[in-house]
Amino acid sequence: MLITINDGNDGANGEDGKAGEDGHSPTITAEKQNGVLSIYSDGTQIGTVSDGTNGTNGSTPVITTTKENGVLTILSDGVQIGTVSDGANGSNGSNGNDGHSPVITASKEGRVTSIFVDSQLLTTISDGNDGSNGSNGTNGNDGHSPIITAEKSGNVTSIFVDDVLLVTINDGNDGQAGQNGHTPIITAEKIDNTLTIYSDGTAIGTVTDGTNGSNGQNGTNGVSPTATVTQTATGATISITDANGTTTANLTNGADGDPYVLTAADKADIVALVLAEYPAAEEVSF
Repeated sequence: MLITINDGNDGANGEDGKAGEDGHSPTITAEKQNGVLSIYSDGTQIGTVSDGTNGTNGSTPVITTTKENGVLTILSDGVQIGTVSDGANGSNGSNGNDGHSPVITASKEGRVTSIFVDSQLLTTISDGNDGSNGSNGTNGNDGHSPIITAEKSGNVTSIFVDDVLLVTINDGNDGQAGQNGHTPIITAEKIDNTLTIYSDGTAIGTVTDGTNGSNGQNGTNGVSPTATVTQTATGATISITDANGTTTANLTNGADGDPYVLTAADKADIVALVLAEYPAAEEVSF
């Protein structure tokens, strides 16, 4: 904004008087300390400008679960995002001859767990990958500290903000019985994030603080594998589900022996062994 102040029309000549005093050109200076720029006119503070604040960090969701009456409820930051129900019990199988209790073992190397039935490899389970962390929000832009300078040519003083002409001020004219030149009164007022600069009570410019950066996005959730054992008419079915899908293996009862049916204790031992070797797995149904 350019404001030009012109001299008034000359009045009629009066009697010779004393020469008028020279007009005063204000000295504008600025000083920055601890992120705050202070503006001075002739050594008197007239306003301040603060730097912008940093952006806030992105958040990573907290995943929790609760189980009641056979239903597993999954929550993200306390908000329900899904449920998983227990499977129905399978029907009892017919009695077999010389029932065989399979020996199930598990071993883990690195992030891979191998499950064996009677020393034969049944399947492998890889650890679920952790959800990646949300990226940090970018820093807010620094608040801009305006550079105020003054330049005098002849009887005209020009005031610049960031090298852009803001206002020109004429020196008082010498003349017979003339009045002293006028020195403008520079003041400033800050409301919220906006600093307004005044000359003789008239607004001549504004300066606004920088804004904050935006938040980063949340990371995605990891997947925990589950294992189930279901008794069938001829033996049992083991199903393992992880991030790569579901792997199923069928076990057949042995022949030519005394009738034998897996007991609840046998099944509990099998599940306990799998969970002991692979703590991240969760029993869904048995």
